[in-house]
Amino acid sequence: MSSSPLAVAYARLLANPDSPPAKQGWLDALPLTVRAAVTEPVPPAQRRALSVVICSIDDARYAAAAASYGRALADWPHEIVRIGDARSLADGYTRGLARTQGEVVAFSHDDVAILPADFGHRLAQALAAADIVGVAGASRVAGPAWPHAGHPYLHGCVVYPDGDGYRVSVYSRQVPIATGIRVLDGVLLAMPRDVAAAVGWDETTCPGFHGYDVDFSVRATHAGLRLAVASNLGVVHRSLGGFGLLNLAAVPVYAYNNVFYGNAANDFAVNIGTNITLVDNVIGTHTWPGTTTNNGTTTGDPKLDTVTFRPIESPASNVINSGTTNVIGGLPATDLAGRDRQIGTAPDRGAFESTINDLPILSVSTTADSGIGSLRSAIASANANHPPTGLIVRESVARPAKAARR
Repeated sequence: MSSSPLAVAYARLLANPDSPPAKQGWLDALPLTVRAAVTEPVPPAQRRALSVVICSIDDARYAAAAASYGRALADWPHEIVRIGDARSLADGYTRGLARTQGEVVAFSHDDVAILPADFGHRLAQALAAADIVGVAGASRVAGPAWPHAGHPYLHGCVVYPDGDGYRVSVYSRQVPIATGIRVLDGVLLAMPRDVAAAVGWDETTCPGFHGYDVDFSVRATHAGLRLAVASNLGVVHRSLGGFGLLNLAAVPVYAYNNVFYGNAANDFAVNIGTNITLVDNVIGTHTWPGTTTNNGTTTGDPKLDTVTFRPIESPASNVINSGTTNVIGGLPATDLAGRDRQIGTAPDRGAFESTINDLPILSVSTTADSGIGSLRSAIASANANHPPTGLIVRESVARPAKAARR
């Protein structure tokens, strides 16, 4: 009796768990559409030379990444270009692109490993369907990072180390290619050299090491280029990435109602002594060699949804209704998603406002079953208060006028 492809792949992985091809075989067998992940070899005469640009100041990380690319591209013409002194990723990628010789260029983080031995063939298959290819992204732009789009707009597959094993993050079943993408994750971005030169990396807009990928891919989308996500490239990202604050200039820093948490390195880092004012933030790992005024800022897990980054409402996150309205320039009218910035006695900490309202008198303003102004939301708000409080509901739903009696 023949075994299923999934069983065969699992047996190979158990027999040799440290083998990158065995790991990739397991990934290829996971989707229900297994046959879609099979890549036809590209004839040698049609293999366009690939240049991989890596910005890295860490010799060990660069060596590991370069060795991994070398194994994955053993049968493919390629070069690896290292920029070891990048001021920003936009700066490093601009200088790296100028040094490349390949017809196709891949811009890569230095903390990756490539699992499939036929990586070049898989990438060529993806680039046949698009102008720019990444491993994860979204078909909608809803914030400063691609995951803000939320499901069902997320696509791709990234593997992360998790203890002694791995965590496979599969964002959709549109495999192996998801087209119609508007924003891409920057862990790996591949494209023809002329496309990279035409779009360009903007160091003025993105002078650091975050946001460059959103800026590049959104500008490419607006230019009419086709973006896609390839879920079968087998990229292991050795960090979860992040968007912590990094300040390199001796200028004052003011932070109100923020969440800095869960980033790859420090969540909040100021490398030059400066004046820092922190009010009602949640900050994880940090370093600030300067004069710091700290008022209400705490540490610890902010309990945010890992996909939408909204505060978890049940059980309620401590960031809910715990911010300040006294901010420089005034509190904005809406949060990042366009929801009212303050729902309750105080704004939430972080970019997204929850629906939890801690006012003692709540208005039911809609007959909808859920959402702001619904009875369900009012009950949830009352239960989420610390401690739970009584509920007085002031009904404000417009009722239809009664017919006049005759």
